[in-house]
Amino acid sequence: MENTVISIQSSTINRMVTGLNAASTNFKHQTLASTDNISTITANQGAKDAFSNAQDAHIIFANALSASGRQLVTISNSFRNLDVSQVRQFNTLPT
Repeated sequence: MENTVISIQSSTINRMVTGLNAASTNFKHQTLASTDNISTITANQGAKDAFSNAQDAHIIFANALSASGRQLVTISNSFRNLDVSQVRQFNTLPT
């Protein structure tokens, strides 16, 4: 069986993680104002519930983006450690 080197580009991983983390900060929980500056209509309970559910989904999505960034780092480190252990074992990178 032939061993293969898995090339990990740290700069690419770091850019991806930075992008995921930056994107996740754009999803913030907000509350629905019962009135706005334009109308005097009070938001009904159904609209409040729907808005709250959408906000909860935003937070779940933001957390998933952050978790994806952490997983990329973990996977990258795992592959890097595997390559390092191969170097130590064989005194060279596998081909």
